[in-house]
Amino acid sequence: MNLTTNRCLLAFALTLVSLGPLGCSSSSTSAAPGDGGPGDAALDQAANTDADAGSSVLSIAPLSTVPGSAHEHEPFIAVSPAGRVAVSFTSFLTTAGEISVGYRISNDRGETWGRSTLVALPTGHNEQANASVAAGDDDTLYMSWGAEEHTNLGRSGQGVYVASSPPGTTSFGTPVLVTDPTVPVAVYDQPRVSVTHAGVINLSYNETSADGLTSWIQNARSTDGKTWTRSYAAGPGAYGSFRNDARFCRPAGEGRIFMTYLDTDVAYYANDVAVALRSSDDDGATWSTPIDVTSETDELIVDASANLGCVTNGSDVWIYYGLTPEENLVGTVGGGSAPSSDFEPTMTRIRIAHSSDRGGTIDSRTDVLDTSVGTRAMYPVLVGEGDGTLDLSYYTGRFDDDPNGALRRTRSTDGKTFAPTARVYAPITLETNRLVPQWIGDYLGGAFQGGDLFLVFTDNASATPHVAFTRMPPALPGGDSMGEPDASAPLSDAGDPGACYTAAAFKPVTWAPPTAFGQGACSAAQVAAYLACYGAGDCTAFHGDASNAACLGCLETDESAPAHGPFVTTASDAGVTVVEVNLGGCQAHFDGKTGGGSCGQQANNANDCVNFECGGCSDFLSPSADGPTYECYYLSTETGVCASYLETRPCGYETLDGGAAAACTDLSSFVPSWCGD
Repeated sequence: MNLTTNRCLLAFALTLVSLGPLGCSSSSTSAAPGDGGPGDAALDQAANTDADAGSSVLSIAPLSTVPGSAHEHEPFIAVSPAGRVAVSFTSFLTTAGEISVGYRISNDRGETWGRSTLVALPTGHNEQANASVAAGDDDTLYMSWGAEEHTNLGRSGQGVYVASSPPGTTSFGTPVLVTDPTVPVAVYDQPRVSVTHAGVINLSYNETSADGLTSWIQNARSTDGKTWTRSYAAGPGAYGSFRNDARFCRPAGEGRIFMTYLDTDVAYYANDVAVALRSSDDDGATWSTPIDVTSETDELIVDASANLGCVTNGSDVWIYYGLTPEENLVGTVGGGSAPSSDFEPTMTRIRIAHSSDRGGTIDSRTDVLDTSVGTRAMYPVLVGEGDGTLDLSYYTGRFDDDPNGALRRTRSTDGKTFAPTARVYAPITLETNRLVPQWIGDYLGGAFQGGDLFLVFTDNASATPHVAFTRMPPALPGGDSMGEPDASAPLSDAGDPGACYTAAAFKPVTWAPPTAFGQGACSAAQVAAYLACYGAGDCTAFHGDASNAACLGCLETDESAPAHGPFVTTASDAGVTVVEVNLGGCQAHFDGKTGGGSCGQQANNANDCVNFECGGCSDFLSPSADGPTYECYYLSTETGVCASYLETRPCGYETLDGGAAAACTDLSSFVPSWCGD
């Protein structure tokens, strides 16, 4: 018997996620250079060997402790060609209600360090956050961050700042305000600084309109870090559109730079979020029309937080982002029942998309989460070694808030396949509550220079987290090929969900328009009995009861009939077999389109294909978020047999909440309307 019930089989993949006003990260303000010299560096330095991570590991933990700071999070790192290292972080101050940013600088690849320094809060401000750092080819370091006064009454005094550190020094100079203080905004969010090989500084950040409903990406440019030219890199777009989390990547040498970010206007479905990619051939002065990096199904569960970025080398561009089941995207904290903006979801998939034509098109998408060591992840960071070799690091664990998680890393020497991960540090708590001290921050940092991988991360094993630094050779223990399964490869159905996808040839049921609704041929009891026996897989008794004949005449029609009822059947040696639940016929009833290529035909073909390809999965009748059916669905619809049968956007809208045919996703609703009395 066909196991299709309805499209709610994969409801988690079809539910839209609506984003509210921005400001998921603490915005912040401020400025004042710290002083510092290398005098205290040796006190923090310790050389360690981690058997999992590899040999000759240089680690400093904590790196970020500084008077006035209670705990630190959200580290970022940049390394210049000559080995100057800048690490930035967010600091929760000992003064209640105040947050600031800090940094630490090394001029010798992390062997010795200047003092850990906090940037002073300006008068009238109580928050600074979202710091990032960048390094120019001339070894000048740059740091950016956001600032504001944030109270229960709202936000005010928002601004984005940049400071620079010339070669040979261990402090950043006086901050420069980049944003226009006369422009009314609801929030500035996620500033990210980068420097091209020509020495042009690009600073991207989210700017949300004063009413909090529309946002876009500003990109400010400077050649000296003091005077800035602002322009839109993405926007303005449609009213109510959302853009945030812009991330730059640049080639090892001169050439095209890229920006990847989140964008609802690029998304396939309204109110969904896509990962978008733009490019610039003039050092950020102008940007190309965006392409959608995510697949249609990705957009339904893309993690709309800071889990994305890109790496480029030659004609290749790699873009990474996180996916999370819909039910995990909107969570609560503190035992509440209402969704909370203070909840940070973990990811169940880390996906890397690849373009081989300089960002023109996406030719592949690969899942790279090493599920053998954890099924949840947070904050991946991808680093390129300049020759197509990639280093991927992320926090991982077995479940949300897992206190025994770890920072792990993997490596790809061909830009395609990734080795099983190696542990860098443990334990790490996968904390999803942004309000507790063990919050891990919005990102971790990675860089590559001089043949070494540099990582900075939040060590939150205690109630007072601090930032830790490590530098290591990138080769994984035992080499990059250890005779183990590829971490990015599908597993078997027992241990690896994707194995039940068979890629068998699919033949759609011949389309026919629907029979008339409202036939009144079945009583409510008959409809209930039929749905029950259909769900159980055996309607022999229902067929054998002569009193059900008229009802069956409405419920079931042979596939060769000129019009189809709610259940399409075929004759076989075993009797009558249901080959299709006619969801599309219901849809055609509501939209009035009954011809070939109609939304109804599209709906049936898409649903039938997934059921045909995934019906053998062990959890097909009750799909779990991380189970075989979930994986089979994505394999079949993204690059598999069912990709060519996906519905168009207008057709998909018809069955969403509020759509003309929304009732067609529920058998218990549309079957009584069709045949009931």
